[in-house]
Amino acid sequence: MKRCKVCRKKPTIERRVNSEGVLFCSTDCYEEWEHPADDCDHPYVNDYEMIRLDYIKWAKNYIVRLYEGFIYGYPSPRYLLEELDEVVEAYYQYRLLEGRDGIYSEEIHTYLLKFGELRAAIQSWKVEDHQNKRLFKAMERERNARWTKAKEELEARWLEEA
Repeated sequence: MKRCKVCRKKPTIERRVNSEGVLFCSTDCYEEWEHPADDCDHPYVNDYEMIRLDYIKWAKNYIVRLYEGFIYGYPSPRYLLEELDEVVEAYYQYRLLEGRDGIYSEEIHTYLLKFGELRAAIQSWKVEDHQNKRLFKAMERERNARWTKAKEELEARWLEEA
């Protein structure tokens, strides 16, 4: 596996490349690189940055959003899939290129494949999966605390009116 050119760490989901194909573990290392490439002139750089940020946001939050959907009733997994499809649809032309038009085209295609993996994870998600038990319990405690607070406020209003 390739490592970050600056700090030698293994890249995580926040990985980044420049137009020369140099790999960085984060935006901080990308900005510290002593030999910056002129990425601003590359035709795909804006789409690369957008899909990269979209993927980071989705990868970090999709499980939380699924549990929110289970606990609060919104968003449903079907709604999340529709939302995900809208994100992927914006980069459809890169799917056709299959990463054959330079480093950013390749990276965008890789992110599209990763979005496909996220889609499969959302489709197969079940509440019974206990991998995020702590998160589920914390969200349930928060919901119960909100209900208790709302109930107490209602009772206080009723007593004041009586």
